[in-house]
Amino acid sequence: MTDATSHMLNAGLRTFRNIARVWQLSDVEQYQVLGRTLIDAEFEARTASATVLEQATLRLSALLGIYAALESLLPGRAARWLRSPNSAPLFDGHPPLDLMRSSSTADVIEVRRYLDWQLT
Repeated sequence: MTDATSHMLNAGLRTFRNIARVWQLSDVEQYQVLGRTLIDAEFEARTASATVLEQATLRLSALLGIYAALESLLPGRAARWLRSPNSAPLFDGHPPLDLMRSSSTADVIEVRRYLDWQLT
């Protein structure tokens, strides 16, 4: 990994830690939302493969996009929205945070797409 890539990843993770405070995520929830790939990329920054870095970047980008969308749609109420049951088909009555804690980066991206759709 280049120094620039490492710097960007670290900056994104610092930003996520701030978002996690706003969302009132526990340490366990933060770990789950970040996902194994992103955790691996953070701790193995010098040896992470291109695939790991790509998945980490996608997941982190989706999380930052979710934050931005929620700030636009529900300023100051994101933590409540994340934990409240949601009747939208994507969530099937479960809180959005449940889907974001999935090991699948695709699930996190789907939450971002849902919120982006809400913004239009």
